[in-house]
Amino acid sequence: MARGELLPDGVRDYLGEDAERHRYLEKELSAVFKKWGYDEIITPCFEFYEHLQAGVGRRILENAYKFCDNHGRILALRPEMTTPIARVAATSLAGGYGPWRFFYLANVFQVQKEGSGRLHEFYQAGGEILGIPTVRADAEIIALAIACLDQLGITQYKVGIGQVAFLRSILAGTNLTREESEEIMHCLQERNLVLLEKTLRAANLSGEERNFLWEVLTKNGNGSFEAVLPNLLARVGEQAREELLQVEELFRTLAAYGVKDKIYLDLGIVRNLDYYTGVIFEIYGPGLGHPVGGGGRYDRLLANFGRPLPATGFALGFPELLDLCKTQGTLPPAPATDYLVIPEPDNYIAALLKAKELRREGYRVEVELRPVALAQSLEYAHQKGIREVLLLAGEKIEIIPVTKTD
Repeated sequence: MARGELLPDGVRDYLGEDAERHRYLEKELSAVFKKWGYDEIITPCFEFYEHLQAGVGRRILENAYKFCDNHGRILALRPEMTTPIARVAATSLAGGYGPWRFFYLANVFQVQKEGSGRLHEFYQAGGEILGIPTVRADAEIIALAIACLDQLGITQYKVGIGQVAFLRSILAGTNLTREESEEIMHCLQERNLVLLEKTLRAANLSGEERNFLWEVLTKNGNGSFEAVLPNLLARVGEQAREELLQVEELFRTLAAYGVKDKIYLDLGIVRNLDYYTGVIFEIYGPGLGHPVGGGGRYDRLLANFGRPLPATGFALGFPELLDLCKTQGTLPPAPATDYLVIPEPDNYIAALLKAKELRREGYRVEVELRPVALAQSLEYAHQKGIREVLLLAGEKIEIIPVTKTD
């Protein structure tokens, strides 16, 4: 194997500052979830493949990492976290009444498109509410996702809100075949408006139906739900009207959370997971080619595991969050070591005691363990960004400024 092939495609190591930033996200996001009353959940990184089949859908499973155990059973690395949480609800929580609020900080695995530049293993933070069927739960989940971005100091982002049940209702009210409807959903998922227009033109639709679908699927109301609601309510059937009225209630509730300036209507949103049944949303940031995160309602997923429960949730991607933190300048500086303690040959024990004393006071301290020249230690301290060097000479402590040596 060539030296450049020591890591598989789509994975990476996190060293030093990158690892610090990763832990920073975990710490800040965990604090938000706990303030909102969510309990952490940790699940295995692989599941039975057949259990994932009950949840995530064909397209995601095609890109899952699959393998067999010693008994010949097919397993898969989790491609997302919602389905494992649904399994937990049907097993470990089988005797409880709920509702339950969970959060997670976890790595997930999906084979990405060649050349996409996206990792095959990536980290997510997410929250789930199980057992509440109302719009208030949808609103809390969206407000919580917004609170997570706010906690990280991210201010430039928008949340697009759609309704997948409404979308399916208006498609079902036309002469579209099942295959044509699925192709339209795929076009929306890929945001391929050229192919969407071509698909609509080729379908068995009247001109009025085609124009209506194009308008609904590609016009998002420019942030004003009120501007498009009356027109839509007058042009759809009873079922679709009920689903739109749920979105109206959702927008009113989110306004009470004080996040009205962050949300807008986008009825063309289609998430890439098949289990969504109602309100869905995606979060977009400037300069990113894909969403920071998203989520929605999945009321039928838990029934696949024998525990019918309404549920809603979301996930945020760590790579996208870090990109936004970097571009918007919200990452704190990586913490550096405060002191490098350098003992003279007979002062090693004194150096250990001094380091222990400083660490008790909350400082980050290293002890020079190598028998090297002082210039080498100072060069090391400069490269590491260590603030000060303490040279222990007898009973004296000399503070040496850290400057680069020639």
